Amino acid sequence: MKTRWHVWLLWIGEAENRIILTAVIVGTAITWLLAGLLAVAGGEQKQLSEQVLRFHVLASSDSEEDQALKLQVRDAVIAYLEPCLRQSESVEETRAFIATHLPQITDVASRSLQRAGSSENVQVMLGVSDFPTKYYGSVALPAGRYEALRIEIGQAQGQNWWCVMFPSLCFVDETQPDAMDAQLEENLPEAQNDLIHEPRSFRFKLIEWYHALFD
Repeated sequence: MKTRWHVWLLWIGEAENRIILTAVIVGTAITWLLAGLLAVAGGEQKQLSEQVLRFHVLASSDSEEDQALKLQVRDAVIAYLEPCLRQSESVEETRAFIATHLPQITDVASRSLQRAGSSENVQVMLGVSDFPTKYYGSVALPAGRYEALRIEIGQAQGQNWWCVMFPSLCFVDETQPDAMDAQLEENLPEAQNDLIHEPRSFRFKLIEWYHALFD
């Protein structure tokens, strides 16, 4: 015959089992929810990356001279590309032009260095790279993998400069937000345009977390 003490112990044991089971169920549900949210975030970053093409210039070092050279190369390349790319109507059109003009871009960058009296070598490539979150005026691109025209000067160990080649923000003064917003609105889907204008949103932060965990 069970005593009240035995019944009490059995009840406690069952209660503990119920608590453990509930914790397992809740923990599993939270894990699946987070996994689902992060998967959505990864998809959003991928969709955004398919809509933009970035421009990235890396200086040889952080010395004052090398940083000045970086800006000279930047200006020379942008001046060369602007007449053809300012009116580009798609990321595919921009990508195709750059891909077929890599030798000419390399020559423009090299001649810019030579005019400055520098013997640094330069490498120009079009490919996918990891980027941290970057701000450009009133907008921000979340961290992730993006295709970019990448110029490496010398050791490419210095601070870098970046912009967005498509939409053509490289050719828009970031102190003119209306012109920049017009470019983005015209060339990006509404969902991606809203995203890059809301860097403090939970949606934006999820993409950053996804990049930190998986990229």
